[in-house]
Amino acid sequence: MAAGLQSCPSEILNIIIDHLVITIGPKAVFLRTVNRAFDSAILDAICVRQVIDSKDIWWAMSSAIQGRIAEVKSRSAEAASEDWLSVIASVNRALDTLTGETDEKLLKQRHEAVAETVYRGINPPDKVCDAKWEAQNLLSGAIIIGSLPIVKSILASRREPSNSLPEVNGATPYFGRPLVLAAGWGNLEIVRYLLDSGARSDTICSCSTFRGDVTPIHEDWNPKADSALWGVRFGNGHPATAPSALRAAVLGGHGDIVRILLQPEYRLPPSKTEYLAAIVAAARLDLDLIQIMLDAIGKSLSDFPGLGQEMMWEAIKYGREDVAQMLLDKGAADVNPYVYGPSAHIYGTPLQYAALIGSTNMMRFFLERGAIVNVIEKASCVLQPIEGAAQCGHVEGIDMLLEQGAEPVDALRSAAKSGQLHVVRLLLDKFPDLIQRNKGEIGRSAVFWALTRKNLAVLTLLVERGASLNEGYENPPEGLPINMIKGGYGSWVVNHLISLGAEETDVDTLEESYFPSVRGVRVREHTWQWAGKY
Repeated sequence: MAAGLQSCPSEILNIIIDHLVITIGPKAVFLRTVNRAFDSAILDAICVRQVIDSKDIWWAMSSAIQGRIAEVKSRSAEAASEDWLSVIASVNRALDTLTGETDEKLLKQRHEAVAETVYRGINPPDKVCDAKWEAQNLLSGAIIIGSLPIVKSILASRREPSNSLPEVNGATPYFGRPLVLAAGWGNLEIVRYLLDSGARSDTICSCSTFRGDVTPIHEDWNPKADSALWGVRFGNGHPATAPSALRAAVLGGHGDIVRILLQPEYRLPPSKTEYLAAIVAAARLDLDLIQIMLDAIGKSLSDFPGLGQEMMWEAIKYGREDVAQMLLDKGAADVNPYVYGPSAHIYGTPLQYAALIGSTNMMRFFLERGAIVNVIEKASCVLQPIEGAAQCGHVEGIDMLLEQGAEPVDALRSAAKSGQLHVVRLLLDKFPDLIQRNKGEIGRSAVFWALTRKNLAVLTLLVERGASLNEGYENPPEGLPINMIKGGYGSWVVNHLISLGAEETDVDTLEESYFPSVRGVRVREHTWQWAGKY
């Protein structure tokens, strides 16, 4: 099949790929593993030809793909009206001139790296970009592409008296501080040069501002404060936009740079909450790095109550069973914590979080260690484990939890609201009476959630399996599904509901104004099929 597609003329292949991307949206990104040519064709349709509105799937894309789209936009007319796109374009042009590079592939990689960094770290400026910012931006670009000669040349110009020269500890709304950029992109020699040139490794810059404003993460750790560890997992986005150089190096997995920054003369004060945040980030990598960071300050996890539980979320996200086991062995984390640590109301228990992100290996890991399947005491915003698995569409995880006694009603509700058609079908096949339970209320509830997410396929399946569109609803006629969606959900949803047997009413259909987001997808008439795993 793939070989046959590749033999097509490029014009025909582009039409096929464009139609595929338009039909399945962000799911096309998951198909890129077919082969290198298919990967290139998919990305070309999304990033270059932009056959779909990238805003509809923006938060479902990786930072690398976002950077690629931003780089393309920086070469379009849009750059004339968007400062950040103009900055990307001007920095890339200047670097091309300074490097004299002609290799198209290398130039493309460099341009996209600059664009990715700007997009991930941009903050709305409060003034027009001036000569000083332009010089600082150019220094930042040279650091990102790893050109030590250009970095040296730019910083050497500081010897000349001027108010428009870059600073070794400077920043702009478009790029963070030089040392953070170098550490995040793993440019070891540039890190060394910047440190020798006076770069401050103890500077902590909030990821939401390019100024060194004081926030809790900049302050000394206070174990007596209720919010002592609040925020230690925030700022773990793109390495080059981290609050500190140490965390940037950790997030990027650059152990050699981490070791340099842990030397006494460069070490971030261990009293800072940011140092603990860097340890949390290390939980995604390996045990040795965690121990190195603790040994550097002569501490153990027991000296920081609650830190281990915060590390557990990071270990789960990146599938680090070894780190999770270490935390349990040391008593630094619990399999079934209840409001243990500031993030418990976000992630719940380890099993809940593992299910939510679809990590069946980590789910199995915690189930084997006594994780509770049906959590009784939980924050209202936290999903039951099976709700999380259903939301992600992970059948293996759902089966695993059902075998342990999880409630299928929870799974149906979550699958309906997240557009996981295959999960809804699986549950109705396993439990044919599910829709009719509680006098049909389970079916009506599922219809409601499918409608609020505008998922026509799930809605159709529910009706085919016996869910009512006209009977049993409270407060008729206001409570009827058709009247609810006439209030701004779109005439295309109304028409589909009528085609399924909903009785027409005299309520006017308002102009579409409700556009929900499902797993990073903005739902509209041409995007509703993008939700769900398949």
